[in-house]
Amino acid sequence: MLSQLAKEVERRPYTIISAVALITIIFSLFIPLMESGTNMKDFLPNNEVVKANQRVLEYFGENYEVLMVYVKGKNVTQVRAIREQKMVAEKLSKKRFVEGVISLPFFLEKACYMEYGKDLENCSDQEIKDAFMDVMNEKKSIALLAKPDPRESDIPAFADVRNAYLREENDSLVFTIEVQDLSNLDIKELPGLGNSIEWDISFENRFIPEEMKVSYRISARLEPKSVWVIGDGLSSNMNRLFTNLHLMSLGSYERSVYLWIRPPGKEIYIPIKLKNSTFHIDSKRNRIVINVSKDELRSFGISPKFGNIELPAKLEKMRVETRFYGLSRFNLPWLGLSVNSSILLKIKRWSESIKLLRALYEKILKRFDLSPEDTDKFTQYMDKNYTLSLLDLDKNWKTLDTAPNRGYSRETFLLKPKFMEDLKKSILSFLPKNGYDSTLMIIQINGTISRESLKKLSKEIEDILKNESKGKTISFEVTGSGIISYQIDKLTSKSNSIIAPGIFVAIMLILFLNFKRPSYVFLPLLGLSISIIWLFGTMSILHMKFNTIAVALVPLIMGLGVDYSVHMFHNYRAEISKGSTPAKAIASSIRDVGTAMFLATITTCISFLSFLTSSIPPLRDFGILCALGIIYTFIVTISLQASLRYILDRRKPKSKLKVENHSLKITMEGMARRICKYRKGILLVALFVTIVMAHFASNVDTGFSMEEFLPEDAPAIKTMEKISEKFPSASQDQEYILIEGDIANVDVLRDIRNT
Repeated sequence: MLSQLAKEVERRPYTIISAVALITIIFSLFIPLMESGTNMKDFLPNNEVVKANQRVLEYFGENYEVLMVYVKGKNVTQVRAIREQKMVAEKLSKKRFVEGVISLPFFLEKACYMEYGKDLENCSDQEIKDAFMDVMNEKKSIALLAKPDPRESDIPAFADVRNAYLREENDSLVFTIEVQDLSNLDIKELPGLGNSIEWDISFENRFIPEEMKVSYRISARLEPKSVWVIGDGLSSNMNRLFTNLHLMSLGSYERSVYLWIRPPGKEIYIPIKLKNSTFHIDSKRNRIVINVSKDELRSFGISPKFGNIELPAKLEKMRVETRFYGLSRFNLPWLGLSVNSSILLKIKRWSESIKLLRALYEKILKRFDLSPEDTDKFTQYMDKNYTLSLLDLDKNWKTLDTAPNRGYSRETFLLKPKFMEDLKKSILSFLPKNGYDSTLMIIQINGTISRESLKKLSKEIEDILKNESKGKTISFEVTGSGIISYQIDKLTSKSNSIIAPGIFVAIMLILFLNFKRPSYVFLPLLGLSISIIWLFGTMSILHMKFNTIAVALVPLIMGLGVDYSVHMFHNYRAEISKGSTPAKAIASSIRDVGTAMFLATITTCISFLSFLTSSIPPLRDFGILCALGIIYTFIVTISLQASLRYILDRRKPKSKLKVENHSLKITMEGMARRICKYRKGILLVALFVTIVMAHFASNVDTGFSMEEFLPEDAPAIKTMEKISEKFPSASQDQEYILIEGDIANVDVLRDIRNT
């Protein structure tokens, strides 16, 4: 076959050149249609795991493409920085295909809605700052006073407040009031004839709107047991009377926890006895410890819960008081007389049914700044065993001590629902491990967007963020598959513009130094250029993309392909130096060296085609293209280059075809003599180096990582590395378990649950 080709080159060189030119033109027509660009999904292995992931996307859809924005500043949690992030997020949200932007303002806005019923735009700077502090708050206990209140000699030690504490437990709030001394608690020391005492902590909930503001007071009440309860019947009351008549010790006193509530716009407090709350007296530590059920507090607007939704509460304007009961200015006792709630309800219904009594009833309520509707609400919290007495009239309680003496405690106490704890975890995932100098913004892009549109949109977003970084306290850097693909394409084009010309120049210099004739430089470069045109045309025909790996094709084909030209032209010149004519010299080169080149082409192609065993599609394509490139350079060398060489030299006189000895030839002859002379030593050195390298070869790391295919110089890659370093949670992967088959039956669902 090569002998026949040699004859054709001698007989019809122009026909061969025309055929090669025609093929080149055909291939060149397809080059503009060649797809270019790098898609990270192209590098996924073609195995069962990837196929399962593709089926997951087919079944459930690919919801979002994600771009991550690295936000950097002195303190990204400052109010100004939060507002700037909010403004940028809103601008990005208006872009087509952008479904949403998740960032610090996204989470803080939820906290603002929960606490103030407003979005970030309508919140004051202080409200935003407080909302962030509330979400990040970890305090489970506070002391109401920074310094203990000093002893006041005119107040009984057990009523003289020293400090107070508030602690949150799983299902309760613990209010603790510390007094000066509880070792000698004696009710008789109270002024006048008072025989009841309360230790109180009053507060308000900051998150309740001003027009609905309710004041609260948690009270630990120590009082004598009721002697007579109207509505309980004569026998029950007589029994109660004889039982308690002579009991004057502390043990005969009843301990109750009350929640006093002052409705909005009212001046009167209404007492509610908390059935599931208790208090005890810690004499050793001089403390009254009140354990209040959270569920009971929720019933009265303190961190209320609606189904699974729990609202926060922020206790403020806290103050500690001790009070004793004193009827009138003489501080008379309450006499142990109570009224059963059932009697009161009957009287209420009876008075409402008679017009005259109803008017009198409303007039009495008005005196206490109450309305019938207020009493209806109050009666909702009374059961049939609830009793009322003079102790339930707030105006009859006299204050003994208050702390602080003026105003309220500066402390606030936040009751955080689980939702705010979840918000905190989300915010922490958007903040670095140490400090507040950076954060993340996650841009969610509709998953139906095409790859090219995604690159274009990513570039537009990058430009917006660059402009928004000017004149602000924060700066933005973007990364993600879209912008990475765009930058890889840009770097690939830049690399091609450097690599291809660089290789051409290097080959030209080497060829010129070797052959020292322009035609021996021009023909190999022309042949390599035509081979590359054929290769790119083939890529377009086979719908193979020119990606970041394909950048290696040009230098690889040129480096291997130029060898064919060098071998053939060296043999051609050797034949000329022996006296052969150009026709015989070129025929001999095609026939003899061509055979060696053909065998080299076959072995090289087999090596490259071993890439077909790879499960990664771009690597398989790369192997095919390399094999085709070598075949094309071989064909062009023995056809086009041989024909042109023959045409250029066939009419030249022998004097111009004479080949001079080359310095490189002299150098290689000297090296050959030395190799023959020191063959044993060279063999031992080669053997030693081989053993050493074999040892290190056994320790070569193997594995697959998508990051290894990414260029290091891309800004988006550097941004991704920053994010991975500072935000470990942002680089976490999701794993899916795909279950296929008949899953709509009880047994399968039970097995899934158990698994």
